[in-house]
Order: sequence, then C-alpha cells, then structure tokens
Amino acid sequence: QKETVIPTELPLVQEVTTTLREWASIWRDLYVGDKREMFNTVRDMIYDLIEWRSQILHTSNNHTPPV
Repeated sequence: QKETVIPTELPLVQEVTTTLREWASIWRDLYVGDKREMFNTVRDMIYDLIEWRSQILHTSNNHTPPV
C-alpha cells in the first residue's frame, strides 16, 4: 500500500523555508567569523524573508477555497 504525501504549503512558501534554513548556516558562520557587516546584512534579509513568508501564508490561507 502506497502513501501519497501532499504538501499543505504553496511551493513558494516551501522554497522560502528552504532558503531560510540554508541561510541560517551562512549566518552562523558569519557570526563565528566575526564578520559583523555581512552578518547584519544577512540578518536583515532573513527578517525580510520571514516577514514575506508570513504574508504569503496569511494571504494564501484567506484565499484558499474549502476542500
């Protein structure tokens, strides 16, 4: 018997989530390497992506037709 997994999130949200996970490692390396300017730049981009992801989720939840 096969089980089919259907993601509940939009592909765009999945991609942003994956990007944030990848950037977390980069961000940590910048912190450890004491590269403050780049660390702050990446931090700001991460915060922007988190906010954008939140807005996409909110919008998609309000416009998704009932199943």
